[in-house]
Amino acid sequence: MRLNPLDPGSYNAEAGLAVGNFFLRRFEIALSWATKSLARQKTPMAGRAAMVSFAMLGRDVDAQIMQRRIHEAEADLTIAQIRKVIPYQRREDVELYLEACRGAGVPE
Repeated sequence: MRLNPLDPGSYNAEAGLAVGNFFLRRFEIALSWATKSLARQKTPMAGRAAMVSFAMLGRDVDAQIMQRRIHEAEADLTIAQIRKVIPYQRREDVELYLEACRGAGVPE
């Protein structure tokens, strides 16, 4: 990103940084990266990173707003569906992510 700050695909790296910081429990930093990524390109990964970061920061209204936006794009957004598709391997990462999804109002 430093070598090419104008790269039109930098939103992918920003979304990745959001997810990485989320799992490091740096929720403010994760939200910052997710917001930057969403400003460039509305992607599911960045939207979900923003949603779970909002939830873990206790910003329930913002988390629910993001959850509704994501649900409009992905009608099958449920905890059961997320369990099937998330690529995270560590149990504590999966549980943290699902806890945040529940806090954002994602249905079971």
